[in-house]
Amino acid sequence: MARMKVELRNLTEENMGQCFGLRVAKDQMQYIASNEDPNDRYWLWRLMIDESLQGKGYGTAAIKEIIQYFKFHGANNIRLSTKDTNTNALSMYRKAGFRDTGEMNDEEIVLQLDF
Repeated sequence: MARMKVELRNLTEENMGQCFGLRVAKDQMQYIASNEDPNDRYWLWRLMIDESLQGKGYGTAAIKEIIQYFKFHGANNIRLSTKDTNTNALSMYRKAGFRDTGEMNDEEIVLQLDF
């Protein structure tokens, strides 16, 4: 049997259309979600502002830029999680429009902003 050459590639904006175009056989559709799920979830991981710059509006400015970035790139929503004791961050996220989902991510509450 001939040896198959397989190449793994990162998913990028340039090849995302090809990924979305992949299809499985009709009898396999029950086993896999679409690559272009309309409820696709984009996660914001580890938004951090250095302690010397906290309380000066950088977090709010950053979250606004992040929201614009995700909107521009076709996201339907953004999700994030944080501890319920992180009151400053929760206040900022809620002011930006994030709402509690009622879900937990380990010990963190999950918030979502829908567009």
